Amino acid sequence: MNQLPDGKAGRTVKGTIELIIGRTEGDERYLFGRILGLAFDGRGRIYVSDGQAGSVRVYGPSGEFLARIGQIGGGPLEYRLYPSRIAILPDGHLWILSFEDKVLRADPTQEDMSASVEAVLAGSTWGWLYDHLPALDADGMFIATGSEPDHRDGFRRRRVSLRNGRTVSMTNPWALRPTAEELGWRLSPRVTRAEVTAAREWSAGALAYLYARGGPPPYGAAGLMGFATDGRVALAVTTTYRVDIYDSLLRPVTVVERDERGPRLTAIERRNTSAHMAARRRAEEYYPYGDGDITDRKPPLRDLWFDRDGRLWLERYLADEPKRQGADVYGVDGEFLFSADWPRGVDFSLGAIRGDTGLGIQTDALGIPRVVRVRFDADEAQS
Repeated sequence: MNQLPDGKAGRTVKGTIELIIGRTEGDERYLFGRILGLAFDGRGRIYVSDGQAGSVRVYGPSGEFLARIGQIGGGPLEYRLYPSRIAILPDGHLWILSFEDKVLRADPTQEDMSASVEAVLAGSTWGWLYDHLPALDADGMFIATGSEPDHRDGFRRRRVSLRNGRTVSMTNPWALRPTAEELGWRLSPRVTRAEVTAAREWSAGALAYLYARGGPPPYGAAGLMGFATDGRVALAVTTTYRVDIYDSLLRPVTVVERDERGPRLTAIERRNTSAHMAARRRAEEYYPYGDGDITDRKPPLRDLWFDRDGRLWLERYLADEPKRQGADVYGVDGEFLFSADWPRGVDFSLGAIRGDTGLGIQTDALGIPRVVRVRFDADEAQS
């Protein structure tokens, strides 16, 4: 595996698909339903967490099925619900987060790749909903982030830390999230004062639902969060090219920022957006947006994630929805490294990129996902 070089402004590396794993029918070992996590090790083995299948499947460097880690059930190495995010952390182990109750750890150096239960966690009646990468901080402490309901504050995020397989501390609830105003949410004029009062008494989440009912129109503001395997967190609002980065203790570290605007909507995109919004108004009583709310431009940021080398990828909206997608890539200290592009339709948001290789998800017209391995070729870089 090669390491992509540090770049200069204007330098771009191009990604090419070199392997596809997945079928639409036949052998169930190659059928995916809901891919929630991706990872690969130094031997080129590929790990796929599939919530629908209820296990983590392991494939060889050429895409051949090798093994299965865990399954849904009540046994010691079984998931109570289903596996979610996965990552190979600096301790060399594959860490597997399971919705609601368990954290499993597997040793990729063992041929049978058997997993052990590192911890069983209980967050609340609803349980922990793991939706971000597992992490180890600088002291080797395991960090997991999840969301749980709270009567006073709607859904909020908590962090749990583990040492030697035991829960040793739980941080106070934290809310590194954009406000309703930052997201451009609008309260529907059909919402009554009594409904607002009732929602406020129930939870902030219920109140936000009244403001955000149906969400902003396409290409409107959205909140983005990214989690690194060293515990760092990135937060952005898509209306500006600005990302605030926090360390594993949620202290501000640096800001990545550019004075950059997104591309203008094409005439076709405006027509499609108008039709979409009209359909929402017909179907949803509280939908508060009209054609006058259609933005002239797409946001500068489309998505963000940290890769397994700790680099921050900021995916951009590109003009005219071309055949390729692109991102700006920043180092651990927030310095610009290079830009990258890859074939359109490949989703890298799970962050399974290391060196010059990445694993992504490609979904066909029927909604069936496949795993793709992409090689970013620095030799084709353009200055």
